[in-house]
Amino acid sequence: MLPIDYRLVYKVEELPLAVQIELKPYPMADAEGAYQVGCVTSGPEPKPLSRLIFGAIGHASKENNDRQLDCYVHFESGGFAHTYSVRHYTMTSLTANKANLVEGTYVPERCATVDELKALLASVQ
Repeated sequence: MLPIDYRLVYKVEELPLAVQIELKPYPMADAEGAYQVGCVTSGPEPKPLSRLIFGAIGHASKENNDRQLDCYVHFESGGFAHTYSVRHYTMTSLTANKANLVEGTYVPERCATVDELKALLASVQ
């Protein structure tokens, strides 16, 4: 398998549109944004329960020169048990209208890079 170069993003709006659509039912703050850290919501407009840590967008070349988009969404969620999670999607292009969820799981810690995240995912499978 050829190596994949990933572009990191820190705003939900910078994720591919198909991934944004998949995440719509789960409101998420940008990486530096405010989110609901505890279990109790307050204020007239509750904050999202999750916050993006980073999105990683990469292209994988296939032997037939087709390209498949690979996207990891690493995020944290507040509440009684603070958690870290990842969702891995594939799409046919940046403009695809459908993202396919390959994997969605909790991870035991916050990762700083996509390589660290992928290594952690490989170790828990």
